[in-house]
Amino acid sequence: MRESGASLNEVDDSYVLDPATIGAYLASHGVVAEASVSAVVLGGGVSNDVVLVKAGADEFVVKQALPRLRVAEEWLAPRERIATEAVALRWARVVAPDAVPEVVYLSSEDYLLVMAAAPATRRVWKSDLLRGTVDPGTGCKLGELLGSWHGASLGDAHMLGPFVDLEPFERLRIEPYYRTVARRHPDLAPRIIELATRLLTTRRCLVHGDFSPKNILIDGEGISVIDWEVAHFGDPVFDLAFMLCHLRCKAAFRPESAGDYRQLASAFLESYDAATHGLLETVDEGDLVAQSACLLLARVDGKSPVEYLDDSARSECRLLARELIARRDASFGELWSR
Repeated sequence: MRESGASLNEVDDSYVLDPATIGAYLASHGVVAEASVSAVVLGGGVSNDVVLVKAGADEFVVKQALPRLRVAEEWLAPRERIATEAVALRWARVVAPDAVPEVVYLSSEDYLLVMAAAPATRRVWKSDLLRGTVDPGTGCKLGELLGSWHGASLGDAHMLGPFVDLEPFERLRIEPYYRTVARRHPDLAPRIIELATRLLTTRRCLVHGDFSPKNILIDGEGISVIDWEVAHFGDPVFDLAFMLCHLRCKAAFRPESAGDYRQLASAFLESYDAATHGLLETVDEGDLVAQSACLLLARVDGKSPVEYLDDSARSECRLLARELIARRDASFGELWSR
C-alpha cells in the first residue's frame, strides 16, 4: 500500500477526481502500470465522488471526499475524514478480511482513497430490501460482523488514538441528524440533545458510523461493508440504532412486509449479542429505541431525508418517532407498532 502524507490541515490545490484523468493520476502514483484504464462514475453517494477503475484484470474503487455534501441544505464536513476511513478499513480488515475492501493507496493531500473493488457479483443490500426481499439470515450475518468489530475493539485504549477526533461524526451525524431535528422539533429538543451528548461522550469501541443497507454489498458467497468515513471510537448503540432506523424506514415503505423487517431486525440484534458475548445486555433497551427513533425522525425531517418515502409514510415515521423519543421506557416492539 502506497501513501502520500502531507499535513491534513495544509490548504492546497488538490487533484479533482475525473474519469478522464484518473488513469494518468494512478499511473503517476504507481498504483497502475499504464495510464490507459476504463473508468466510470459510481452514483448514489452524497459525501464523495466515486469512480470504478478497471486496469487489466484489476478493479479499483477510487473515492474523494467532498467538502460540501450533495444535499439541498448546506452540509459541510472535513475532507480529512478520508484518512480516518483508511485507518478504519485496515483495522476492520484484520478482524474480518473477507468483508472489508483492501486499501491500495491513500493521498492525504488530494483527499483520495483507492480500494480494491468488491466482487462484481455483490449487489447493494438496500435494493433487495426495497424490493421486499427480506432474509433474516442476512441479518444474522450482519449482526455477527458488526459484533466482531465492536467486540474486538471494546475498551481498547490503543484504538482511541487514530479515532479521537469526533469532528467528522459531529459534522456528518450529530449536526445534520440530531441538532437539525432538535431545531425543527423544539418541544423535543432537550431530550434529543441529551441523546446526542451521550453519543459524543461515550467511548467504548470502534463505531462504523454509517452501518446502513446502502453500505452493505451481498451475494451468495459473502458480504462487503463499505464507507467507513464516519468511523470513530464511541458508543456501540449508534451502529445498532442506525441499522434499526433504516429497517423501520423500509417497513414504512412496504407496510405489507413490516413483520418481515421486524424479524430481520430481531435476527440482527440476537446475532450481534451472541457475537459480543452479551454486549447488548449492557445497552439499555429504552436508550436503543430512543436513539433509533431520533434517527428515524432525522430521516424525514433532517438534512438528508430518505428518498423513497411518500408523505403518508413520512407522517407515520414522524408520529412514531416523536412518541418514542419523548419516552424513556419504550420497548423494541413499540418501534414497529404503527
